[in-house]
Amino acid sequence: MDWKIIAYVFLGGGLGSVCRFGVSVLTVKNFDQNLPLATLISNLLACVILALSIGAYSQLSGRFDWIRPFVVVGFCGGFSTFSTFGYETVLLLKSQQYGIAALNILVSLVLCCAAIYALIKLPVD
Repeated sequence: MDWKIIAYVFLGGGLGSVCRFGVSVLTVKNFDQNLPLATLISNLLACVILALSIGAYSQLSGRFDWIRPFVVVGFCGGFSTFSTFGYETVLLLKSQQYGIAALNILVSLVLCCAAIYALIKLPVD
């Protein structure tokens, strides 16, 4: 077990979680919303950061081995939140806000996948 890699994941995850909390606080404070906007923003930003980091990592040819565990696994893992996305969607469904729940699912999946598709620069086989 490589404790250095575990430390990178741990530190990145903590930083990502704190940033996720900050996005939530700022979003709730500044926006009146029906759509779970804080979760969408966090997940979308995590996808953008992940795609850019993977693109940068693939071009650095191993010189910065800390990027993947710190940024991709740790930070993006702590910053994004699929469990909250699922929970908020179920709350919308239980409150019979079916249109908003469907919109939440569609917008989240389309925007997050589109961001990664548009930004990731991987070599084509």
